[in-house]
Amino acid sequence: GKYMVLSVGASWCDQCKRAESHIDSIVSNNDKVAHFNIRLDDDKRGWEAPYVQELAIEYIPYIIVIDPEGFIVARDTRYWELYKHLPDINQ
Repeated sequence: GKYMVLSVGASWCDQCKRAESHIDSIVSNNDKVAHFNIRLDDDKRGWEAPYVQELAIEYIPYIIVIDPEGFIVARDTRYWELYKHLPDINQ
């Protein structure tokens, strides 16, 4: 299995775009990590999605790290803190 980094954002959010770009560069050379972008945008249905409610996502960007066993090891972390939660990531 792989670690998964989920970055929740919106297409209009500049901070989200910057975070996603940094996450891509951080995980691009690590075959133990996959990065997925989740877009909420202005569609109210996105904010009402069950996973948004279950994870208590109230703002964006919001980054979640899931380990290979499926456990959330970090939520509401920042891209510059990913090295704390992922294997073989240097600062």
